[in-house]
Order: sequence, then C-alpha cells, then structure tokens
Amino acid sequence: MKKIILTFTLILGALLTVRSQNVPDFSFTDTDGVTHSLSESLAAGNSIVLEFFYNDCIGCYGSAAELEAIHNDYEGFNVEVWSISPFDSDSVLVEFKEAHNLHYAMGGIEGGGWDVYEIFTDSFALEFFPTISVICGDGSVTWDIWPYTPGGAPEWRGPLEDCGLYEISTAAFSFTAEVETAIDASIYPNPVQSRLQLEYTAEGAGNLTAEIYDYHGRKIQTQQLFSGNGGRQSEVLDVSDLPTGQFLLKISKEGKISALLKFQKL
Repeated sequence: MKKIILTFTLILGALLTVRSQNVPDFSFTDTDGVTHSLSESLAAGNSIVLEFFYNDCIGCYGSAAELEAIHNDYEGFNVEVWSISPFDSDSVLVEFKEAHNLHYAMGGIEGGGWDVYEIFTDSFALEFFPTISVICGDGSVTWDIWPYTPGGAPEWRGPLEDCGLYEISTAAFSFTAEVETAIDASIYPNPVQSRLQLEYTAEGAGNLTAEIYDYHGRKIQTQQLFSGNGGRQSEVLDVSDLPTGQFLLKISKEGKISALLKFQKL
C-alpha cells in the first residue's frame, strides 16, 4: 500500500500512468558520494528506474526488494536504478540499504533529494510514496506506475524494456585510442571489495597516473604512481568507496595510455 503525505484534503481517484517527453533534468549525489546527472545518463543511452520514497514508508519496503531485483537482473545493461528520499539523511539511508541488502543508487537530503523532489512536484503529481517511474533514453517518462505485481514487478519491467535495452560492452568506457606506451601491469584481487593491488613494470623516466572510470566513461578516482627504474613496482588503490559495478583502470604515462585493466567492485 502506498503511503500518502498530504497537508490538506486528499481526493481519491484512479492513478494514471502519464507518458511525457518533457522530464526535467536533475542531479543528485548518492550515499556513496557519486553524483548522478539525468542528462548525462540519458546522453549515454541509459534508461532510469526512478523511485521517490522515504525510510518510514511501509510500502517502500516491498518496492525496495523489487528494485534490487531489477538492479541485479539488468546488471551489465544500459539500466540504472535511482531511489531518492526528500526527507532522510544519508546516515538513515545507509542503514536502510544495509537492513534490506540494497545496492542501487540512493540519495537523501545531503545529496539534493529535497531539491529533486521539488522539481518533480512542480511538473508532475508527486503525492504518493513510493512513486516509481521509468525514464527512457529519449527523455520520455512513464510516470507513477502503480499498482504492481510483487515477485517480479512486470509493470515496471515492461516500460523499461520498451525503452530499448542493450548489453554494455567495454566500448562503453569510451576509450578508442590504442595503448601507446605499453607497460606490463596486473591487478588483484578481481573482483575486489576494498583494496586493489596493482603491480607494474615501467622503464624510463616519466610520471605514471592511475585513473579509475565507471562504465559511462566518468572519471571517479586519480592516483599518481612511482615510475620506477625498470623493476617491478606495487601500489595499493583504495576502492572501498566505489559502488558495486564494473570499472576500468587506465594507466597513463605523460598523457599517453599505457594500460587498460577492467575490474569488478563487490
């Protein structure tokens, strides 16, 4: 059952699914510190399952399980699941995620949740919680898909698949240049939870830079490396703050790509 927050009289009626080409742009920062931009995600060809919810909403417990299933089932595809609370702090949301074993992006007050909520209340009828919608890559939105069938939520998956889904390949990292100054490099463990061990051999002078990119080609992390004198070098990269997903480690020497290594963050 949906939770309703209203100050004045609620007029009960049928909930209508609205499809619009004018979804407003917005951005928010999730509990992992990653900023998500709707315009950037749509430009990358992604489709978004968007939820507005809050911690004490009983009906939101069931929707969370369904969203986690979608997040897992469409991993590796051009699908993102975003859940936004206009009322809860990041600390409350972290506890919510841990309690329900959730791994999709979730943002609250500190990450701009209230601002996003106001954007949508200005453009859509946003009075019920949870409100789940699907935004396609062309900017069209199937708004407030309710009710849904527990145990799969085909009412959400149908519009999502109608957006046009495809499996993301390493080409999505947007690196088309060939490796120009190759070095011998390896990483472990892979998959990794917190500490990624990088071993490499780099001959000659020149600074080495390690950069981590997400699947949309966005740079997440940068670290300077010791170039060495030809011997085997070892560095530890702290990836504990990265969200679950696939990432690319790019090693460059004087601006030229030296190695590209893909890894999975658990």
